[in-house]
Amino acid sequence: MKRVLITGANGFIGQAMCNHLLAQEWQVLGAIRRSDSRCDLPKGTLACVVGEIGPHTHWDRFLRNVDTVIHLAARVHHPEDKSQAIVKKYHETNTIGTGRLLKAAINSKVRRFIFVSSVKVNGEGRDRPYRENDPPAPVDAYGTTKADAENLVNFSWKKAKIETTILRPPLVYGKGVRANFLQLMKLVEKGMPMPFAAIDSQRSFIYLENLIHAIDTCISHRHAVGKTFLVCDDETMAIPDLIGRLSRAMGKQARLFAVPKGLLSLLERVPGAGSSISKVNRALIVDNNKIREELGWNPLYSVDEGIRETVKWYLGHASYGCDR
Repeated sequence: MKRVLITGANGFIGQAMCNHLLAQEWQVLGAIRRSDSRCDLPKGTLACVVGEIGPHTHWDRFLRNVDTVIHLAARVHHPEDKSQAIVKKYHETNTIGTGRLLKAAINSKVRRFIFVSSVKVNGEGRDRPYRENDPPAPVDAYGTTKADAENLVNFSWKKAKIETTILRPPLVYGKGVRANFLQLMKLVEKGMPMPFAAIDSQRSFIYLENLIHAIDTCISHRHAVGKTFLVCDDETMAIPDLIGRLSRAMGKQARLFAVPKGLLSLLERVPGAGSSISKVNRALIVDNNKIREELGWNPLYSVDEGIRETVKWYLGHASYGCDR
């Protein structure tokens, strides 16, 4: 039985990854920060309480006889806080923490290390599609520390010969989605008017199960070694299109009105709201041809199928934590 260690195993992507590999009869070890997170692990996952991921995390005893490491855990969601204390925490978790896990994996003779990074390494959006050979252009601490972590992963492959693969997804949606996508579904369900009718900037997304399929492909494919891949769904969507598809899946009427893009650009400067407005007002397109051509990967689900399944999950939950 093959053994895999998944960091962030109790998270949105981690839970789906655990379930996928458990169904394939892997022995799945789920790295979590606190023991009270055990209840969030899928049944059958072996809990590994590692504490905070950073320069002092002890990994060795959890990596014995592990074949593959899938590193999902990261520090995220402080877009407006640029204090030195927060930037330091990003660095300690996302960069130094990844390096320490890599070193332990090498010492434990782990075969393959898959690092799920982010399209934010490329940047926050532009009119042309992002490709793997574009120079990194992160704009915040999250993207910068992910880029630094990628450098450590690539260095480890070249020097230590551990088999590594890096994946850069855009925004992921699916069962259990949180943050902005969840908030958008709430607004659609409530029939709230939204000022996005004039936005035509296209953005790439990836359905959770398509991302899981991409990670699974990279676990065993020999041409994945030492490579970085951008992954996304087949279609791009402007925000009005996304809202329209969510509305149809919910049996609702989309309520959109137009605000000039120039005014939305001004609103990008408003503290607290600026980053969210910027995201919907700017194009962010991913070119996934490399992973298609080199690994033969294709999304298993269409955008409409992914949205329908996400909405089905959302409507099937009478409550979602403290948020719904």
